[in-house]
Amino acid sequence: MLKKCVLMLLGVCNVLAGIEFDYLSLRPVYNAGDYMYIEVHTTNEPDLVGPPVVTLKLYDEFGKTPLVDIFGPAQPAEPLKSKPTQLAEWLIPESIQYPYQVNDHFRLQMTYTYKKKGSQKDATFTKEREILIHGLKAVPGNKPNPNYGRITGSNPYPQNSEESVRILSTPTDNGATWAYTMVKSLLVNQLL
Repeated sequence: MLKKCVLMLLGVCNVLAGIEFDYLSLRPVYNAGDYMYIEVHTTNEPDLVGPPVVTLKLYDEFGKTPLVDIFGPAQPAEPLKSKPTQLAEWLIPESIQYPYQVNDHFRLQMTYTYKKKGSQKDATFTKEREILIHGLKAVPGNKPNPNYGRITGSNPYPQNSEESVRILSTPTDNGATWAYTMVKSLLVNQLL
């Protein structure tokens, strides 16, 4: 029974894949000014026919806002194979036009569309890869990213005002209160 479930899951995962990032060639960390060589490979898909239409974009860390169009939408210059094939070569810029603050975390998103055998509709898939890019600046980049609060529910950029500061009691106050409570409970328990 377990083998059937595993084989069924592998079959389902195989149907949903068509193009994969080549993780051996795509580094997890880059610097601004580096070249990013994006290689992909295909998986065997009997239901997907013809060459795919591929789009590569760089998104913010939340995957909500596209920042840079890297490739496409276009068909790859070379036919994609099961071996890694270079899809795009991208010189990472020093700065991008974006009104919000960015950090080093970004998402590389590949969207591809195939014709599907026996269907009028195209099959569209999306793959993502998280990457770090050190030194990439947003211009003007002076506003807090509104997506941050929607994802985490908190503001990562606290305001410098009296309302944003919460005064905590000192650790000695907490320790003295705790010690007093413990001694009191021990004495009460001993006397009863």
